[in-house]
Amino acid sequence: MVIPRKAVIEMQGRFRVYAVNQQNQVEVVEIELGPRTGNDVVVSSGLESGVTIIVEGLQKVRPGMQVNPQPVNTEAG
Repeated sequence: MVIPRKAVIEMQGRFRVYAVNQQNQVEVVEIELGPRTGNDVVVSSGLESGVTIIVEGLQKVRPGMQVNPQPVNTEAG
C-alpha cells in the first residue's frame, strides 16, 4: 500500500498515521514503512486496504476526536 509521506507521523523512531474508524473517530495506527517513492511511502505493515487515513490537518486532530472526512485527490498533476 502506498500513502502520502505527509500523512506519516514519526515519534521516537516509530511511525504512525491517524485513521478514521466507522464512527468517524480518529484512531492512531502504528505502521512499518518500506521504500519511499517520490512524495509517497510504501506501508509494509499495519494498515489494511480501504482504511481512511488523515492526510491534511494533522496538527488539529487528536485520538478519539469526531471528524468529517473529505476525500483528497492523491493524483499530483
